[in-house]
Amino acid sequence: QGAPLRLIIPVKYGIKHLKRLKDGGCKIDEKTGQPDHGILKKKYPMSGLSETADALKSVLWPDAEILRVEIDYGNLHLSIRESTGKKRRLIFEGYLGYELVGFWDEVVVEQAELSRNGAFLDRCRASILRRIGATPFASGCDARGLQHALQLVVTLGDGCQLCIAFNAIQVQDLV
Repeated sequence: QGAPLRLIIPVKYGIKHLKRLKDGGCKIDEKTGQPDHGILKKKYPMSGLSETADALKSVLWPDAEILRVEIDYGNLHLSIRESTGKKRRLIFEGYLGYELVGFWDEVVVEQAELSRNGAFLDRCRASILRRIGATPFASGCDARGLQHALQLVVTLGDGCQLCIAFNAIQVQDLV
């Protein structure tokens, strides 16, 4: 599978490093002709790591403030104000899970890390497969799927972390 893509943006140093990950795609079980591990192919290709990394790289994470988190059936919306005053909305499409544990009153971002693998994403996948079974049925949200899922961990100034497992992202400027 290769090393996970990491987009780490500490406050002091800007982008620390960015590694590309080779996408091996979905393996098909030769006996059944179905995707391996119950991961269904989608009708349309999902955004890959490089497109997601490019979209997130345009966000000035250090010292940004979280303004709002909104969740609907298919998307998680995260509104932030960058240190420059520019407001942005990040739309995480086809989310598999989200968590913010131990929040007190810190809303200033220290860093953000994007990866293809991680403990939070693993927990989301395991929960879905445990409840739905080894061959999950299609979701009512076209963007939702297990094969191309990524995780973003946004660390706040006090160490609290907002974790989001998702499939695609849009970044919008707000007026």
